[in-house]
Amino acid sequence: MSDEEQQALSLLSYLGQLVGASVEDQKREYQNASQQFQKAKSDANRLRLAALLMLPNTTFQDDVKAMTVLEGLSSKNTSPVRELAVFLHAQLVERQRQVREEQKRADAIQQKLDNLKAIERSLLDRDRKSRPAATPGAQ
Repeated sequence: MSDEEQQALSLLSYLGQLVGASVEDQKREYQNASQQFQKAKSDANRLRLAALLMLPNTTFQDDVKAMTVLEGLSSKNTSPVRELAVFLHAQLVERQRQVREEQKRADAIQQKLDNLKAIERSLLDRDRKSRPAATPGAQ
């Protein structure tokens, strides 16, 4: 097995451990990965940091930053590490597409709700106008 294949397997194992790690451990790993990335912007450090940035339900989740980190990956031959980066990048693109679709649905629902409120106000106004005004003292 080549060094690059071993590195890719090591990264996959690391990703598997991240998913089951506690919030505190994930945070600690994120801080370590950020520091390592600042020291050396290697492909492995990029993948490690991007994977951490992609973790859902964390305070440091940032898909845009993860994309940026992955885009800086060297474009040398098709190594296993590079293929892993391509996979993670595709996951980010898909997640962003899903978020956009959900936002469109939410906007459409909000528009329908606003339209219903406008109809309700219109009906209430029409109802008030059609009622005779009560005269003071009349019963």
